[in-house]
Amino acid sequence: MLSVNGDMVHMRIGAALAAAMALGLAAGCSGSESPDSPPASSSSPTMSPVPSVSVDPEVQKALDAYDKFTRASNQAHEHPVAKGEVLPKSADFERWSFDPLRIETLAFVHALAAYRAQFRGEQPQSNVTVQQVNLGESPYPTVVLGDCVVPQGEYVPYSTVTDKKLRLTQGEDLEGPYLRTIEMIAVDGKWGARSVDVGDEGSCQP
Repeated sequence: MLSVNGDMVHMRIGAALAAAMALGLAAGCSGSESPDSPPASSSSPTMSPVPSVSVDPEVQKALDAYDKFTRASNQAHEHPVAKGEVLPKSADFERWSFDPLRIETLAFVHALAAYRAQFRGEQPQSNVTVQQVNLGESPYPTVVLGDCVVPQGEYVPYSTVTDKKLRLTQGEDLEGPYLRTIEMIAVDGKWGARSVDVGDEGSCQP
């Protein structure tokens, strides 16, 4: 059985989360460990409706793929699997992503499983807009989305061994909205997220 050394686990999980933050995959991170154990999240991320204007069918596919990627990756963070295990269908974000984002997200999920951690809390609210469309881009049609992410409280990793919140590295306590810019591409007609860039806290207003 894997023993849990608090400082070592916190340090390595914190490092992994720092990488995840660069992908915009975690929000509302705390700076200390708490003995309190809130119930595991059963919520789904709230996605803002796209304005009711005429949207190109390919752009709509990109929007749908991002929605599915977000929901699946959050499920994977809440129910991580170890390397070599198969993601459950509800958490299979690989269907909606391409490298480098796919492999970076998978590595983070495996890190959570290795250190017996899982995300708990309220998933942040998503407010998506279309920023750029280039369906003639070579080699892949591209759509750039902007997502003004609004934390709904803490959404942080807990140890499944101690039931305590894991201490994170400094500067990961996002409480205000922040902009996530997502590059979506289509490969053989299938849309998926390829990269994510995250702005500073307060970089957008929903």
